[in-house]
Amino acid sequence: MAELHEELLAFVAGSGDPSFDALALRVATYQAEQLPAYGRLLSGRQEDLNHWLDAPLIPTEAFRHLDLCPVAPNPSHTVFETSGTTGDRSGRRRLPDLTLYHAAMTAPFVEHVLDGDTAPRPWVSLIPHVSSLSTSSLSHMVSTLAETL
Repeated sequence: MAELHEELLAFVAGSGDPSFDALALRVATYQAEQLPAYGRLLSGRQEDLNHWLDAPLIPTEAFRHLDLCPVAPNPSHTVFETSGTTGDRSGRRRLPDLTLYHAAMTAPFVEHVLDGDTAPRPWVSLIPHVSSLSTSSLSHMVSTLAETL
């Protein structure tokens, strides 16, 4: 897991192996091995996992009923929840480490929104601050970006 995590961080930073296809296939294979529910979803298919596009997508509804995190729950983990507006039960996503999450949101934001310029600047967001909406991944993203940039 640590090696794959480092490869993903390098890929997001643009300094790793540029083969998205091979890396994404490794991620899908890892998830099938480490997440029993995803492994069952994969084993129910007729085709082998030869390309990352062969990997089945996880239905959104699954996040309402399954813990799709490969490590045991821990109180230090970050938990994001859906708003629950589409049903009576909100979905959850547990993250033991935010390193990759932060890297994957920051690099594209700087490149595509800030045109590569990381100089701090004032900006306004209509998204509530994470301190008032702590289980919102969007609030976490926007607050983290605002504090950094």
